[in-house]
Formats: sequence, C-alpha cells, structure tokens
Amino acid sequence: MNDLDGLKLSAESIGLSNGEFEHIIVDGNSTDGSYEYAIDLSSRSNTRVIKQRTHSIYGAFNEGLDESKGEYVIYLFCGDTMNIDTVKNLVKLYGQYDIIACSCTQRKDEGIKYYYRSERDEISVSSMSILLSSLIVKLDKYKIVSGYDDNFKISADVDCILKILKTACKIIYVDDIIVNMEEYGVSSDNYFKKIKEHTIIKYRHGSIVSAMIYIPKRLLFDFLIIPVWIQVKRALR
Repeated sequence: MNDLDGLKLSAESIGLSNGEFEHIIVDGNSTDGSYEYAIDLSSRSNTRVIKQRTHSIYGAFNEGLDESKGEYVIYLFCGDTMNIDTVKNLVKLYGQYDIIACSCTQRKDEGIKYYYRSERDEISVSSMSILLSSLIVKLDKYKIVSGYDDNFKISADVDCILKILKTACKIIYVDDIIVNMEEYGVSSDNYFKKIKEHTIIKYRHGSIVSAMIYIPKRLLFDFLIIPVWIQVKRALR
C-alpha cells in the first residue's frame, strides 16, 4: 500500500521499544518509498519488516500473526496513531483478559469523533462494529481460530473476533483511548459486498433468521432513516 506519510505518523506514535513490545510492518508491495522507510525503521530494536506474499489485506494480517512473538496483538493501519503508554498500562492492569476492548477516536470530515466503549453495545453478532485497531487481543486466541478467513474481502476482522469470542474468552471493555484512527469508509463499489459478507457472518455466528432480517433492515437504515435524519438536522440548524 502506498501511504508513506501515514506510515511515518504511525511509526512515530509507536516510538522505540526497549523490549516491552515489537513492531511488525507488513509491506504490501509499496512503490512510494514506504518499504525503504520501513527498512530504515527495522534497524531499531524489536522492529521487523516483511514483504507481503498474499494478495489481500487479511492475508497480510495473517502474515503479521505468523511473525509475532508477543503476548498481545494490535493492528494499525497507516495513518493511525497509538497511545503506546496507555496500551502498556492497560496490559499490566488487565493481563488476565484475552481481549481488552478499548476506546478510540476517528478523524472525520466534520472533526474528531470519539468512540467510548461504555457508550456502545458489547461486541456480538448483533453489534458488529468492532473498531479493530482499538482491540488488544492475545496472540494465542488468534492462533486458536486460525487467524483471519481471507475469503472475506471486507469483514474478515468481524468474523475473526466473533470466532474468538466463541472460545473460552475473557473480554473487558474500557474507556481508555488507545488509538486515533484515520477515517475508513466503504466505497460504493464495496457497499453491497459488505452487506453480503455481514449476512454470511450473521448466519455463521447467529442464525438464519438474523441473516435474513439483516439485508432489508440495513437497506432501510442506510437509504431511508439516515438520509431523512440528515435532512432534519440541516433543517433545524
């Protein structure tokens, strides 16, 4: 992926490790200098760079898992910035948990949006907004479920976390913000692919009834309720 500026932001926020964490960079055959910059970073202790062999984002996720030697895993996309000291403190406090579901912010056109776990539903097949970069997940849990199913192109992260929750998994939700995320939207070309994948996930982890209800419910929400609400807010300004 070509995002040198984003990679620099992410790397600077992670900083140097004295052995308490590792930084694995998976390069997706970039051509803008990102790989060369990553190679320079690999001279730092506990930082490694690998060239992606697979052809999907979730294949890259799995390759990162294969390289990882730590206890917990966090995924960052280029441009995401991490509050590394907060992460280290949370791991010390909640090391008995398999997933530490933290809070995050996200850059939007209208400003910074805050996502606090106490204000959101717990992660489930009914509430599939998992905010992956704000999850601190034990590596052995990823191994138990064989990582990400890269047959999914958009929602394998949702599927993977739901698989982990089906194991003997201990999860805690905290309001500590550990990551500031870039805005990631699903393009119009991928909108219906995402709905299809979420429907499969609901069937896989829920029931055929929840899968059948999901499509009309989602279309009603996205194409009627949200547009009407936007117009009402504009009229009230």
